[in-house]
Amino acid sequence: DIETNVLASGVLEASSLVSVGAEVSGTIKTVQVALGDIVEPGQILVEMDSLNQENAVKSAEAALAGIEAQQRSQEAALGTAEAALSRLQQLSGNNLVSRTDLDTAQAAVDQTFAQIDQLDAQIAQSELTVESAKLDLARTRIVAPNAGTVVALVVEEGQTVNANSTTPTIAM
Repeated sequence: DIETNVLASGVLEASSLVSVGAEVSGTIKTVQVALGDIVEPGQILVEMDSLNQENAVKSAEAALAGIEAQQRSQEAALGTAEAALSRLQQLSGNNLVSRTDLDTAQAAVDQTFAQIDQLDAQIAQSELTVESAKLDLARTRIVAPNAGTVVALVVEEGQTVNANSTTPTIAM
């Protein structure tokens, strides 16, 4: 067996560097990597305290549930208003009710439809708020975007970071 050893001096550079940052503000709860660790895509690097984000999700879901309850209430009111209008229309054929009563009943139906439409819009907005809160919650876990080696670690447990702060740097 023949062995050959070559000594050379130079600079070794990564083909790419990826600085991974926090997308939400908060306190670092755990750092799950160390300098020199090899990481895989999707591996959790840092976990942040997520209590505020968890509460934001619960609050947004509660607001959505409240609006949905209002919508169900308005749908029940619509049924009542339509039934009242139908009865008045039948009586109107025999001139047993005034035109004003008939118009008032029609206005009640129209108003209830408008309130349901407004609640539909509020539900859509509230659903977006829930999705946004869930996204912020997911962002409390900072993950490796691709495989590589951790070459810099500029945060530690207990440190407060702002959104867009740099956390581990991964060499590819």
